[in-house]
Amino acid sequence: MVYETVIINIPEILQKVGLRPGQTVADLGTGREGRFALSAGKVVGEYGKVWAIDIAKDLLPSIETKAAMLGITNVHTLWSDLEMVGASKNTIPDDSIDLAIVATVLYQSKKKKQIMEEAVRMTKSGGKIVVVDWKKIETPFGPPMTERVDPEDVKTIASGLGLLLLEEFEAGEYHYGLIFQK
Repeated sequence: MVYETVIINIPEILQKVGLRPGQTVADLGTGREGRFALSAGKVVGEYGKVWAIDIAKDLLPSIETKAAMLGITNVHTLWSDLEMVGASKNTIPDDSIDLAIVATVLYQSKKKKQIMEEAVRMTKSGGKIVVVDWKKIETPFGPPMTERVDPEDVKTIASGLGLLLLEEFEAGEYHYGLIFQK
């Protein structure tokens, strides 16, 4: 028998932020698996749209393949540099998405504020931004402690960008979650 450890319960997080059919989502830094993007694609349905964005161009075809295999036709990939505010503006205009997902991305960058600014730029007024990242605790795997981002630092950046903190939650044993509203 195979046991799978659920490190981050993505469907639960999408439910917590109130994602609904017909909405538009951007998964900033979607990664190799595109798990948030694919899960969001299932939730928003045929009238919704999901952008799976990453700077690693070679990761995007695998997400397209997975979406096709799962019959998810509303996930679109986009190659963009999240650290350059407005880099994806030609494809994702200002104030155009309902939910921006910034999951396990901030710890990888020295330009955390710019990534958050890009999320704010594309999110509609009243829309939400969910940040999920590694807790600053010893874990059996994950990035080094020195690279992990304290949730208080994320809240400070978000506040400076005019975001309202709606909720702070446990996103799993090793991750925290923050839900902001624009």
